[in-house]
Amino acid sequence: MLSAEQIKSIYKYLRFFIYLIPLMTVFFGAFFILFPTDSYSYTANNSAASKFAISENEVKNTLHFGIFPLRSFQNINLNLTLKNTANSGCPKNLTISLIKTYAAFLLPEGKPISTEDELNQILFDENKTKYPNGSLLHLKPTNEVFFVSHGKITLFPGPEIFEAFGFSFDNLTDIDKATADLFPVSDTKVFKWTDIHPDGTIFKAYPSHRLYIISNGAKHLIENGDLLNKVWPQNFTVPVDDPDTLESQTCNVSNQALRNGRVNCKFNNKFGSLGKYLNFTIAPAEGCGINSIGIKQAEVKIISSKTMETAKQSLQNIAASILNRYFFKSN
Repeated sequence: MLSAEQIKSIYKYLRFFIYLIPLMTVFFGAFFILFPTDSYSYTANNSAASKFAISENEVKNTLHFGIFPLRSFQNINLNLTLKNTANSGCPKNLTISLIKTYAAFLLPEGKPISTEDELNQILFDENKTKYPNGSLLHLKPTNEVFFVSHGKITLFPGPEIFEAFGFSFDNLTDIDKATADLFPVSDTKVFKWTDIHPDGTIFKAYPSHRLYIISNGAKHLIENGDLLNKVWPQNFTVPVDDPDTLESQTCNVSNQALRNGRVNCKFNNKFGSLGKYLNFTIAPAEGCGINSIGIKQAEVKIISSKTMETAKQSLQNIAASILNRYFFKSN
């Protein structure tokens, strides 16, 4: 039988652990809030609910998908679950590469823009206002921000996706509600994380300083920067790297690793790229077609950097989201 002194000692330790549990809960809760792991998933049977889409490039015999990370990251984990294929000899192995750019800048090059008329046709396509396609409009009463494309406006649901697209709040044009009512709302209404930059977006590539404008599924070189300044003096650009200067990371998956139908690749944050969109490319071995790669599920985990900058960014994102979604819109 325990003595009174032993019972007192046990009680003291139990009380310590009882107080320790909520303290540890608060500590780990704060840690995961400030340094979260963001997860992006794809399911073939429910692609509509997936956070990204997987597309095929039959010409290059590759699969592509990508995501916008919410914050600065330290590591990237990619997990794939593959379907069984009829041809057991394929895929023999896979090469998975990762670059950081923007999805719209990966579009094929279209006809270069060399005249004012050609540029005006894009900047004011279906747009009868003085605000060119590509404008960022800030509705002051509600603090909402819209992008103009084909004369219609699309809402940014929050600052996270706005900044992920490479836009700057310095480029906003203030408007009142009467001006906003001049624009019909686009079919998509609100930007989603799976969207790419709309028509009217202007990219500036480095180090070449070439200017490109997005239109009808292609990026068009603006041959003369003075031409853009003349047609749209208040223009702004999204900085991006020239395609031939992009840094790439590669993960090679062997046949042995493919046998159990599961693939795991790890990448780091060692990118000097200006873009903020992570683009994955999956290529089968020579002699195997992309139809041999049946992806059942895919998950990308973004492990955030354990820095004060990340913590500050997390707090800013939380505060900005609360203000934008609950306070400004209610006014």
